[in-house]
Amino acid sequence: MPVRFLSDAQRDQLSGFPAELDAEALERFFTFSKADLTDIRCRHGDGNRLGWALQLCGLRMLGFCPDDVTTAPAEAVRFAARQLGVDPGVLGGYGVRRQARTDHVTQVKSYLGFASPTAIEMDAVRSWLAGDALAQDRPIVLFHLACQRFYDLRLVRPGLTVIEQSLVGAAREGARHETAARVLHLCTPEWCRALDGRSRQGRGLGGRRGRRATPVGSATPPGSGAREGHGRRKAAPGLARGRTQESRARRWHSAQVRASR
Repeated sequence: MPVRFLSDAQRDQLSGFPAELDAEALERFFTFSKADLTDIRCRHGDGNRLGWALQLCGLRMLGFCPDDVTTAPAEAVRFAARQLGVDPGVLGGYGVRRQARTDHVTQVKSYLGFASPTAIEMDAVRSWLAGDALAQDRPIVLFHLACQRFYDLRLVRPGLTVIEQSLVGAAREGARHETAARVLHLCTPEWCRALDGRSRQGRGLGGRRGRRATPVGSATPPGSGAREGHGRRKAAPGLARGRTQESRARRWHSAQVRASR
């Protein structure tokens, strides 16, 4: 199982602000309250004020502070600068002192009530995600569910590779082991022979036109309570939950990143 599933384009998109933002996203994430403005104006210099403000917007919108806020969309920079009464061009000098940017990230996290996840909190999110992976195995859906979980817990989103490997990859592997453990009692010698027979029958019928081989997975395990002779099969118990999770992840991605248009 490959643990890296994000493409280079996805990694670029998920590492910073979207290339464009609509009016709703600007209004929701880049409008400063009186308390915001009071804290922003405590910074020294227009460039630091605007940079700090964009760090605030980034964490509030994305769940993390982008490495380079100077790449924020021009309309977002202008929108923020107008509220602060500064020239958008002052952002060009922001972040020259790396320590200043690091200090600002720490201050913004504290102001919004966010914290970096501890090892215990990472384990908790991993366990939570493994439960969802039992019903929804798509890596990108699990990725967005993990991001939502961190945001709900007011935890700063870890790096992309950490989420891919330590969370999504581990959760999927854990879900596979759990699934195997749950069905192990069904794998009686009789059922295994039945499955093997269905498999051989399918291979034998594969080349004949007009007939379809019986799917291997359609063998009914003994004691399952399923009845034969019915044309319609019951949906898997986790299917509806998986669809709900995928829909939830998509809504999260749309609401938090406001997909580029």
